Amino acid sequence: FLIALPATTGEEASIVARRLCSAVESQAAILPDGTRIPVTISFGMSVGGSVAQDGMVGNVADLVDKADRALMQSKSGGRNMVTILNHAA
Repeated sequence: FLIALPATTGEEASIVARRLCSAVESQAAILPDGTRIPVTISFGMSVGGSVAQDGMVGNVADLVDKADRALMQSKSGGRNMVTILNHAA
């Protein structure tokens, strides 16, 4: 899924993502037999300017693509991670 955080800096968005990672990690899926299964999430983030700024409307797909690549880096890096790719990268 995609979470858009307008008017949020990359640092602020990273804090939100890390808090979500911690919140999910502190929970566990519990099977009917009582077995607890750890659950984690990973985030891939892309940071760019305002969509209305500098003709960036056409670059939304690029931002989503970078976020997807960042997510793959998080997953291959061990999961339960936050990886950020800047729009300019």
